[in-house]
Amino acid sequence: MFKKLFIVLLPLLSFAADEPKVPNVHVKFRALAFVAPIPDAAYQTGPKDKDRVPLLITSDFFTNEQDYHGPAEISFMHLSKDGTTTPLANSLLVDGSQVILLFIPDNKGGLRITSLQDSPTVFPWGTLRFINLTGGRAKIRYGQNEYPVPINGEKIIRPPSSHKTYANGEILTERDDGYSVGYRIRTFQEDDLRAIYFLLPGDPKEHAILLKGVEERKQDEEAASRNVKSNGNTPVNGKSKNANR
Repeated sequence: MFKKLFIVLLPLLSFAADEPKVPNVHVKFRALAFVAPIPDAAYQTGPKDKDRVPLLITSDFFTNEQDYHGPAEISFMHLSKDGTTTPLANSLLVDGSQVILLFIPDNKGGLRITSLQDSPTVFPWGTLRFINLTGGRAKIRYGQNEYPVPINGEKIIRPPSSHKTYANGEILTERDDGYSVGYRIRTFQEDDLRAIYFLLPGDPKEHAILLKGVEERKQDEEAASRNVKSNGNTPVNGKSKNANR
Protein backbone atom coordinates (compact mmCIF):
# COMPACT_ATOMS: atom_id res chain seq x y z
CA MET A 1 0.00 0.00 0.00
CA PHE A 2 2.79 2.41 0.91
CA LYS A 3 4.59 1.74 -2.37
CA LYS A 4 1.45 2.45 -4.39
CA LEU A 5 0.80 5.73 -2.50
CA PHE A 6 4.41 6.81 -2.97
CA ILE A 7 4.17 6.18 -6.71
CA VAL A 8 1.01 8.26 -6.97
CA LEU A 9 2.43 11.20 -4.98
CA LEU A 10 5.83 11.30 -6.64
CA PRO A 11 4.68 12.96 -9.90
CA LEU A 12 2.75 15.57 -7.91
CA LEU A 13 5.77 16.39 -5.78
CA SER A 14 7.96 16.68 -8.85
CA PHE A 15 5.47 19.05 -10.49
CA ALA A 16 5.34 21.29 -7.41
CA ALA A 17 9.12 21.39 -7.20
CA ASP A 18 9.44 22.37 -10.86
CA GLU A 19 6.83 25.15 -10.71
CA PRO A 20 8.74 28.43 -11.17
CA LYS A 21 8.36 31.25 -8.68
CA VAL A 22 7.53 34.67 -10.06
CA PRO A 23 10.41 36.95 -9.00
CA ASN A 24 9.80 40.40 -7.60
CA VAL A 25 11.30 43.48 -9.21
CA HIS A 26 12.91 46.57 -7.69
CA VAL A 27 11.80 49.75 -9.45
CA LYS A 28 11.80 53.43 -8.56
CA PHE A 29 8.83 55.31 -9.94
CA ARG A 30 6.90 58.55 -9.75
CA ALA A 31 3.34 59.02 -10.91
CA LEU A 32 1.31 61.78 -12.56
CA ALA A 33 -2.38 61.95 -13.48
CA PHE A 34 -2.73 63.45 -16.93
CA VAL A 35 -6.24 64.90 -16.54
CA ALA A 36 -7.90 64.70 -13.11
CA PRO A 37 -6.18 63.91 -9.79
CA ILE A 38 -6.62 60.48 -8.20
CA PRO A 39 -6.75 61.20 -4.45
CA ASP A 40 -7.79 57.72 -3.35
CA ALA A 41 -5.21 55.64 -5.23
CA ALA A 42 -3.07 52.84 -3.83
CA TYR A 43 -0.79 50.14 -5.18
CA GLN A 44 0.09 46.61 -4.09
CA THR A 45 3.56 45.31 -3.31
CA GLY A 46 2.23 41.85 -2.41
CA PRO A 47 -0.95 39.78 -2.02
CA LYS A 48 -2.00 40.94 1.45
CA ASP A 49 -3.80 44.04 2.72
CA LYS A 50 -0.67 45.10 4.61
CA ASP A 51 1.15 45.26 1.25
CA ARG A 52 -1.09 48.09 0.05
CA VAL A 53 0.50 51.56 -0.23
CA PRO A 54 -1.79 54.64 -0.46
CA LEU A 55 -0.64 57.24 -2.98
CA LEU A 56 -2.11 60.63 -3.84
CA ILE A 57 -1.67 61.06 -7.60
CA THR A 58 -2.20 64.65 -8.72
CA SER A 59 -2.32 66.29 -12.14
CA ASP A 60 -0.16 69.24 -11.04
CA PHE A 61 3.10 67.64 -9.95
CA PHE A 62 4.82 64.29 -9.67
CA THR A 63 4.44 62.12 -6.63
CA ASN A 64 7.53 61.59 -4.57
CA GLU A 65 9.69 58.75 -5.82
CA GLN A 66 8.41 55.35 -4.70
CA ASP A 67 10.89 52.58 -3.91
CA TYR A 68 8.89 49.61 -5.18
CA HIS A 69 9.65 45.97 -4.39
CA GLY A 70 6.93 43.71 -5.74
CA PRO A 71 5.51 41.80 -8.71
CA ALA A 72 6.59 42.87 -12.18
CA GLU A 73 2.97 43.78 -12.94
CA ILE A 74 2.13 46.55 -10.51
CA SER A 75 -1.56 46.92 -9.64
CA PHE A 76 -3.18 50.26 -8.80
CA MET A 77 -6.63 50.55 -7.29
CA HIS A 78 -9.10 53.00 -5.80
CA LEU A 79 -9.07 52.76 -2.01
CA SER A 80 -12.31 53.69 -0.25
CA LYS A 81 -12.62 54.92 3.32
CA ASP A 82 -13.97 51.56 4.48
CA GLY A 83 -10.91 49.78 3.08
CA THR A 84 -12.54 48.21 0.03
CA THR A 85 -10.83 48.54 -3.33
CA THR A 86 -11.74 48.67 -7.00
CA PRO A 87 -9.22 48.13 -9.84
CA LEU A 88 -7.70 51.24 -11.41
CA ALA A 89 -4.92 50.22 -13.81
CA ASN A 90 -1.93 47.88 -14.12
CA SER A 91 1.50 48.29 -15.65
CA LEU A 92 4.45 45.99 -16.33
CA LEU A 93 7.73 47.13 -14.77
CA VAL A 94 11.29 46.22 -15.68
CA ASP A 95 13.59 45.30 -12.83
CA GLY A 96 16.12 48.01 -11.98
CA SER A 97 14.36 50.74 -13.96
CA GLN A 98 13.51 54.30 -12.96
CA VAL A 99 10.24 55.46 -14.53
CA ILE A 100 7.39 57.94 -14.57
CA LEU A 101 3.96 56.30 -14.60
CA LEU A 102 1.54 58.53 -16.49
CA PHE A 103 -2.18 57.86 -15.96
CA ILE A 104 -4.05 58.67 -19.17
CA PRO A 105 -7.79 58.21 -19.94
CA ASP A 106 -8.51 55.31 -22.28
CA ASN A 107 -11.35 55.03 -24.80
CA LYS A 108 -13.49 52.94 -22.42
CA GLY A 109 -13.96 55.52 -19.69
CA GLY A 110 -11.13 54.13 -17.57
CA LEU A 111 -7.40 54.78 -17.25
CA ARG A 112 -4.29 53.30 -18.80
CA ILE A 113 -0.69 53.73 -17.70
CA THR A 114 2.12 54.89 -19.97
CA SER A 115 5.60 54.27 -18.60
CA LEU A 116 8.35 56.81 -19.36
CA GLN A 117 12.03 56.33 -18.60
CA ASP A 118 12.97 58.76 -15.83
CA SER A 119 16.70 58.15 -15.53
CA PRO A 120 18.86 61.29 -16.01
CA THR A 121 20.86 59.24 -18.51
CA VAL A 122 17.78 59.02 -20.75
CA PHE A 123 16.15 62.30 -19.73
CA PRO A 124 19.07 64.61 -18.82
CA TRP A 125 18.84 67.83 -16.86
CA GLY A 126 18.62 70.87 -19.09
CA THR A 127 16.46 69.12 -21.69
CA LEU A 128 12.81 69.25 -22.77
CA ARG A 129 10.70 66.17 -23.37
CA PHE A 130 7.85 66.51 -25.87
CA ILE A 131 5.11 63.84 -25.91
CA ASN A 132 2.79 63.91 -28.91
CA LEU A 133 -0.85 63.20 -28.00
CA THR A 134 -2.38 65.24 -30.84
CA GLY A 135 -3.34 62.23 -32.95
CA GLY A 136 -1.16 63.45 -35.83
CA ARG A 137 2.51 63.86 -36.61
CA ALA A 138 4.36 66.87 -35.23
CA LYS A 139 7.78 68.51 -35.30
CA ILE A 140 9.68 70.75 -32.90
CA ARG A 141 11.71 73.48 -34.59
CA TYR A 142 14.44 75.59 -33.03
CA GLY A 143 16.15 77.73 -35.64
CA GLN A 144 17.16 75.51 -38.55
CA ASN A 145 16.86 72.29 -36.56
CA GLU A 146 13.68 70.20 -36.75
CA TYR A 147 12.90 67.23 -34.52
CA PRO A 148 10.06 64.87 -35.56
CA VAL A 149 7.74 63.69 -32.77
CA PRO A 150 5.79 60.58 -33.86
CA ILE A 151 2.14 59.97 -32.95
CA ASN A 152 1.97 58.87 -29.30
CA GLY A 153 5.75 59.10 -29.26
CA GLU A 154 8.26 61.42 -27.70
CA LYS A 155 11.36 63.45 -28.42
CA ILE A 156 13.91 64.74 -25.93
CA ILE A 157 15.89 67.77 -27.05
CA ARG A 158 18.15 70.44 -25.60
CA PRO A 159 17.23 73.89 -26.92
CA PRO A 160 20.06 75.77 -28.65
CA SER A 161 20.54 78.29 -25.84
CA SER A 162 23.00 78.67 -23.01
CA HIS A 163 22.23 78.58 -19.31
CA LYS A 164 19.89 81.35 -18.10
CA THR A 165 18.94 82.51 -21.61
CA TYR A 166 15.77 82.26 -23.69
CA ALA A 167 15.17 80.21 -26.81
CA ASN A 168 12.29 80.65 -29.27
CA GLY A 169 10.86 77.59 -30.95
CA GLU A 170 7.86 76.38 -32.91
CA ILE A 171 5.74 73.26 -32.78
CA LEU A 172 4.59 72.21 -36.23
CA THR A 173 1.56 70.08 -37.04
CA GLU A 174 0.97 68.11 -40.22
CA ARG A 175 -1.61 69.23 -42.77
CA ASP A 176 -2.46 68.16 -46.31
CA ASP A 177 0.16 70.38 -47.95
CA GLY A 178 2.92 69.92 -45.37
CA TYR A 179 3.44 71.33 -41.89
CA SER A 180 2.19 74.53 -40.31
CA VAL A 181 2.95 76.29 -37.04
CA GLY A 182 0.55 75.06 -34.36
CA TYR A 183 2.27 76.63 -31.37
CA ARG A 184 5.10 79.08 -30.69
CA ILE A 185 7.10 78.27 -27.61
CA ARG A 186 9.58 80.41 -25.66
CA THR A 187 11.69 78.52 -23.15
CA PHE A 188 14.14 79.69 -20.50
CA GLN A 189 17.15 77.41 -20.43
CA GLU A 190 18.34 76.23 -17.02
CA ASP A 191 20.86 73.43 -16.76
CA ASP A 192 19.42 72.15 -13.47
CA LEU A 193 15.85 71.97 -14.76
CA ARG A 194 14.02 69.64 -17.12
CA ALA A 195 10.43 69.69 -18.35
CA ILE A 196 7.87 67.40 -19.95
CA TYR A 197 5.50 69.00 -22.47
CA PHE A 198 2.37 67.21 -23.63
CA LEU A 199 1.19 68.18 -27.10
CA LEU A 200 -2.62 68.12 -27.17
CA PRO A 201 -5.11 68.64 -30.01
CA GLY A 202 -6.45 72.17 -30.38
CA ASP A 203 -8.61 73.82 -33.03
CA PRO A 204 -8.37 71.48 -36.07
CA LYS A 205 -9.32 74.29 -38.48
CA GLU A 206 -6.21 76.25 -37.50
CA HIS A 207 -4.02 73.16 -37.03
CA ALA A 208 -3.38 74.55 -33.56
CA ILE A 209 -2.34 72.54 -30.53
CA LEU A 210 -2.48 72.98 -26.78
CA LEU A 211 0.46 72.50 -24.47
CA LYS A 212 0.63 71.24 -20.89
CA GLY A 213 3.96 71.19 -19.12
CA VAL A 214 5.42 69.84 -15.90
CA GLU A 215 8.78 71.19 -14.77
CA GLU A 216 11.23 69.61 -12.38
CA ARG A 217 14.30 71.14 -10.75
CA LYS A 218 17.33 69.10 -9.78
CA GLN A 219 17.73 68.55 -6.06
CA ASP A 220 20.85 68.09 -4.01
CA GLU A 221 21.41 64.63 -2.52
CA GLU A 222 20.11 65.60 0.92
CA ALA A 223 16.85 66.99 -0.47
CA ALA A 224 16.40 64.00 -2.75
CA SER A 225 16.86 61.66 0.21
CA ARG A 226 14.22 63.51 2.21
CA ASN A 227 11.90 63.37 -0.78
CA VAL A 228 12.11 59.57 -1.07
CA LYS A 229 11.86 58.87 2.66
CA SER A 230 8.88 61.13 3.27
CA ASN A 231 6.63 58.90 1.09
CA GLY A 232 4.30 61.87 0.74
CA ASN A 233 3.21 64.01 -2.16
CA THR A 234 4.34 67.56 -1.55
CA PRO A 235 5.38 69.43 -4.72
CA VAL A 236 9.03 69.70 -3.75
CA ASN A 237 10.48 68.65 -7.08
CA GLY A 238 7.97 69.30 -9.79
CA LYS A 239 5.26 71.72 -10.76
CA SER A 240 2.70 71.99 -13.49
CA LYS A 241 2.79 74.74 -16.03
CA ASN A 242 0.01 75.20 -18.57
CA ALA A 243 1.15 77.16 -21.58
CA ASN A 244 -1.19 79.25 -23.71
CA ARG A 245 -0.99 79.69 -27.42
